[in-house]
Amino acid sequence: MKISGDGQLLWKKTFGGEKSDRGFNVLEMPNHDLMLSGITENNKHHDTDALLIRTTSTGDLIWKKTYGHTGVDVAHFLLLRHNQNLVMAGYAEYTPGLHEPMLVEVDRNGNLLKKVTYKVDGDARIMAGYFSKKNEFIGIGYAMKNRRKDWDFYFIRTDKELKLKESVTYGGDKDDQGYSNCQDPEGGSLGTGHSYSTTNSKGDAVLYRWKN
Repeated sequence: MKISGDGQLLWKKTFGGEKSDRGFNVLEMPNHDLMLSGITENNKHHDTDALLIRTTSTGDLIWKKTYGHTGVDVAHFLLLRHNQNLVMAGYAEYTPGLHEPMLVEVDRNGNLLKKVTYKVDGDARIMAGYFSKKNEFIGIGYAMKNRRKDWDFYFIRTDKELKLKESVTYGGDKDDQGYSNCQDPEGGSLGTGHSYSTTNSKGDAVLYRWKN
């Protein structure tokens, strides 16, 4: 949907079939077309594909494409690279109950260029990210090691070819999850989310800073 500056609804469009379709992120292309990423549910139980939709500036469908395997693929966040390629960030499930961080790169027409997943000791999911001035992907999310019952703040960095450079976790003895990040003026990374590893049993907002 599009909303005016004073909060008035200008238009609303829907895209989907008989099963569940969800949009998680949207961005505007240089020509003002709109790109939407999310997931689409397939006919098989526990089987979703990453979803990418391109529309005109007024929400008219140009194309709709999916990316996935027999299992779970989720595109939570969408980025436009310096070369105008698009990267979807999220996670995929190859082992039942465990998810691997995932990046999917496509060209501006949605043609698949690269799909990369990163092996982790447990379960990890990318929720957001950005490309740094060095063209490195910096992602944030949450991870659970060795099937423990609590999540940790998850940080991942790749090179410009999306090859893993580092991944680290931070957290206490309860759930800590990251949802959004950005680059700070000094070239580091800021991340935010929520933490239950505090004295507040209902959880607190948390802010992290990394020096890249």
